[in-house]
Amino acid sequence: MRKLLIIFTAVYFVVSVLGVASAAAENDSSVIYKEKRAEEFKDNNQWVTIQAGEGGIRFISNDKSKELMLVDNFGGIYMNADLFVNGKKLNDITDDYIDSSVFAIAFAIILIVVLILFILLVFMHLKLKKKFTELERHIKFNQ
Repeated sequence: MRKLLIIFTAVYFVVSVLGVASAAAENDSSVIYKEKRAEEFKDNNQWVTIQAGEGGIRFISNDKSKELMLVDNFGGIYMNADLFVNGKKLNDITDDYIDSSVFAIAFAIILIVVLILFILLVFMHLKLKKKFTELERHIKFNQ
């Protein structure tokens, strides 16, 4: 069922791109076209290329009331939607990761504070032991 859904989505995307390409071809044939990537990529495949407008590329909702995604000409990608990776919302994945990282950092800080207090306690114990030893010697010497 999942593979069928993926195939259906891919076919829908290709049909949509072709539909947009044919609509754009009526206005300006240089906006959406097929071409190979630059020589530096060493890729001989044909790619559907969308040439950005002056500001970039924007994807809007069906009723044109919301900008879903913008790609500016400087490479910035702005999303006003949820992003899903392998069926999980990306925000949920990052929240889980951040929660576990915060816990690990808090645990490390507490452990460091406890170790510092332990070292201070040992240092104070050794210093007091030295003082008591000197005091015992002084008392024995004066008797």
